[in-house]
Amino acid sequence: MHRYKTDKEFTKRVFAKYGKITDDYLLEGTWQEHAAILQRVPRPSLKGLQFLIEAQFRDKSPLPKPETFVDNSLVDQLEKSGFIDSLYKQ
Repeated sequence: MHRYKTDKEFTKRVFAKYGKITDDYLLEGTWQEHAAILQRVPRPSLKGLQFLIEAQFRDKSPLPKPETFVDNSLVDQLEKSGFIDSLYKQ
């Protein structure tokens, strides 16, 4: 996420290579669209997981909670230590 947000030209080259996109207007638009929604701290969306759980376990009751599938302890440690913030300092 850090590299994506801080090195636009690199990211656009990756999109061009693997997405086989040659139009710079499309590359720029793709970068802009994703940069706006990428979180600074890489945590999964519990709301997104809930959507997937509901789709996967339609016939189950009760549905599992999204928190059952997530362990943010490593991300919490990285954030608490200041590592993630240090990535964005220039």
